[in-house]
Amino acid sequence: MEPSILIKRSRRKNQVFIFMTREAGSKIRHKSVLYNMSMTHRFDSDFRVPYGAYSDTPPEKPDNFIKDWTNGKTKLAAWMASNCKLTSWPRSEFVHNLSKLIPIDMFGKCGNKACKNGDECRKILRKYKFYFALENQHCRDYITEKFWYNALGNDVVPIVFGAARSEYEEVAPPHSFIHLDDFSSMEEFLDYIKLLDKNRSLYNSYFEWKKHGTVRRITLREEYTKSLICNISTTLKRKMDSNESYHFRMKESFWKDSCRLNVIPWSKLKRPTQNIG
Repeated sequence: MEPSILIKRSRRKNQVFIFMTREAGSKIRHKSVLYNMSMTHRFDSDFRVPYGAYSDTPPEKPDNFIKDWTNGKTKLAAWMASNCKLTSWPRSEFVHNLSKLIPIDMFGKCGNKACKNGDECRKILRKYKFYFALENQHCRDYITEKFWYNALGNDVVPIVFGAARSEYEEVAPPHSFIHLDDFSSMEEFLDYIKLLDKNRSLYNSYFEWKKHGTVRRITLREEYTKSLICNISTTLKRKMDSNESYHFRMKESFWKDSCRLNVIPWSKLKRPTQNIG
């Protein structure tokens, strides 16, 4: 039997359902279930549970203003991924093709290199100047640990693709990333990466934000805190007291058409664009 039908049958009268996920919209199931509130990575959720955050509060021990962020970085670019096929764009093919033009070390199931655990991976990543923080889905506000932890958390400049540039700018440190949409051709992108590789001053400009703020990775354990539970209770009570309508189905809600099967315009792997999710 369809899981959505079982949910409907077992649901008690006046029982509140909160739709919670950190996955991209195209992976969502139970879209016909009636929900009351949402808890996702999206900005327009009732309760937002992002993968990371930037605070413009200066760090207690700010990095030296003249620090050279190229020190100790002996390699150009890295990519880590285990999902090689279930993506809304030809991500793995793109990186493998790009690796024929610039040196990219590929870790995980989609590459030929490995790191055993988190600590080892962190040590390895810190040797690179760039990290390909490419999301497997092109969905609104979908910016995961690839950006926050793998790249920024290890002092590596992230090269991003997934959410729109404006959505990265909403949450990321200023001038901290390179978005593939900024380039009209592969040649233009490669020329810029090569320029950054040779120009220390230009490369170091991507770390100016560290003088003024900090980033942190947010885990689910952190999000399920007393303050969040209290916030849910308060919001629910307000909606009930005001007789505010608070129900929706994912297939008809803000989630509809929030993801696209997208391709990089200058990629030779271009495919037709269509809506998913």
